Amino acid sequence: FYSIKDFSYAPRCRISVSTGEVMNDAYSIMRLFPPDTEDSFRLLTLPHTFYLRYYPEGLMTGGGASAAGQKKGPLYKLRVVKNLDIVFNGYVSADEKTTVGSITIAIDDIKKWVEIAVVRDYGIYLIVPGMVIAVISGIWGVWQRKSGGRAIA
Repeated sequence: FYSIKDFSYAPRCRISVSTGEVMNDAYSIMRLFPPDTEDSFRLLTLPHTFYLRYYPEGLMTGGGASAAGQKKGPLYKLRVVKNLDIVFNGYVSADEKTTVGSITIAIDDIKKWVEIAVVRDYGIYLIVPGMVIAVISGIWGVWQRKSGGRAIA
């Protein structure tokens, strides 16, 4: 049997320092579904924590649209925290580079991911013969009561 355990988005985050050295360029599996769900990641070499929200359709209505500067298309809300201090909190569109202190962050691409559970239960094959035996014994019991409980010889 197969079942879907979880699914969401995996953004490709490119993080580089001011010297041009790329610190991270990989897809990060994050739980960003449904929209307005926040997840975070960290790099071991940086003291920053990156919090991300993904809006695949952009922002619909409310105060967020003006805060996003009327950006179109898929949007990310990025919050960067360094040692419990918020150093960046804003909306970033796809392929837009954001500089925070000495690091540059770009979210180039996003892919969907899914986690599938495969359960191999070989006892499932015994259910059908067991049900057949149960039905036959039920019919046998009803027939025995109607015939007065006589044994067949």
